[in-house]
Amino acid sequence: MQVQRTGAFQEAGRQNQGTDAFLAAMNAAVLNPSGYVISYDWYVDTSLSPGNYGTFLQLGTYINSGSGAYTQDFPGTGKDVELNGTQLASGQVFSGTVTETLTQKYGTLDPGFLGQTFMRFGFIMNGNGADAKVYYDNVSVTPIPEPASLCLWALTAPAFWMMRSRRESRR
Repeated sequence: MQVQRTGAFQEAGRQNQGTDAFLAAMNAAVLNPSGYVISYDWYVDTSLSPGNYGTFLQLGTYINSGSGAYTQDFPGTGKDVELNGTQLASGQVFSGTVTETLTQKYGTLDPGFLGQTFMRFGFIMNGNGADAKVYYDNVSVTPIPEPASLCLWALTAPAFWMMRSRRESRR
């Protein structure tokens, strides 16, 4: 998704459509904020509009609910991405992935996030460039695998590898 800086602070968002999977994931995440991660890829190509990306560009995120609960990870606890004037004037491409638990990203969540029928996850863009564009992709809200599941996988993977090796050696 391409997001062009318009001068608004909250530039783009993803919200639920009725009872879709996004709403279910967000409701599960606010019940267990240390057990869910928000992840997304970002991409900025400063060669698309030379000289028009400004002297700073800061990216962050927010969530809000139908009850009016709102939180953001900008600026206090840290911006996800910050590019300076030298980087923005370079004509280079900058990209990365942000992956944090809701607790890491937003701290303690307002109880107003619990059991909602409407949720929005959005992107914050702060900067002074007239033509700054940011591309976002692979936006997800997913549970962190439980340690027990990881241990089980770690114990079974070598066994499957050994079984496969034995079958191949018999051929």
